Amino acid sequence: MTDHVVLYGLRIDSEIPLPQARRAGGDGVADLEVRWGPAMATDLGRPQGELVAEDAVSETAWYRFVRRPDGSYHLRYASVCDFLVTADLGHAVAHPVAGVDLDLVSTLAAGALPAFVLTLRGDAVLHASAVDVGGRAVAFIGPSGTGKSTIATLCCAQGARLVTDDVLRLAVGQGTHDDRPRCYLGAAELRLRRSVAELGDSLGEEVAVRRTGDDRDAVTPVAAEEELLPLDVIVIPQPDRDAARPRLTRLDPVPALLALAACPRLPGWTDPASQAAQFQQLAVVAERVPIYVGSVPWGPPFPAGILDALLAEIAHDRSSM
Repeated sequence: MTDHVVLYGLRIDSEIPLPQARRAGGDGVADLEVRWGPAMATDLGRPQGELVAEDAVSETAWYRFVRRPDGSYHLRYASVCDFLVTADLGHAVAHPVAGVDLDLVSTLAAGALPAFVLTLRGDAVLHASAVDVGGRAVAFIGPSGTGKSTIATLCCAQGARLVTDDVLRLAVGQGTHDDRPRCYLGAAELRLRRSVAELGDSLGEEVAVRRTGDDRDAVTPVAAEEELLPLDVIVIPQPDRDAARPRLTRLDPVPALLALAACPRLPGWTDPASQAAQFQQLAVVAERVPIYVGSVPWGPPFPAGILDALLAEIAHDRSSM
């Protein structure tokens, strides 16, 4: 049985479980079909072809994406799986490494794989979490380990609704200055590192929690329901254990653009056409959306009221302009 869902604006027909997805997609033609393929050996090297993207955390933790001579794509996540994607970006086959926890493949199929498809199509895709505050989206962007999911969890504990975690796809128009970029609904789970997993308790006893294949706790807070919420503000958090309250500085458009360009969901992108499309759209975002960077009080223990404190800091800056 397939799992037919909508995620980041994509209609996905998947044999692989996608617990991060938030609703059934219904009948209709899928934008992306995902199927299981045979398992493969563990001692495979880097795939050959025209390089599209490559990044490495260590000698054993890396990915490499290449375009093959027939126009299709080979995505390899070392020690986890390969995805073979057709040239039209409409079909993908996952080949797990023999013996790997299949939840790791599921995590990639729900996040990195759609991010690859969307980025190659020319969409703006950021490494970010976002919440709905009163009908407008507040996004937290940054590389792994900078507290995006943690801050989103703290915001949801104060009544915000989850828009997405880890992958943020933006709809960027070319209209007037007031035509704000908008956020597609994404993952309905927040994936918390073990060091902050107790934050899930702040969401209430009724919130579902599951352990993921990469040893995180995935919690499911109240989700936003409106697709394409206007993006009100972006915060680039700098966790600070010594800070008593948030201290934010608004970036001018040029440094804001550079900050956005440094936070793609898939680092190491080299494909010129999609790079250019991404940069053009992020330039619009930097021009139309206030972007702040600065210290945020950190724990554990984590301070109460972080959402109100952030909003108050932003409101103070806006009133002084």
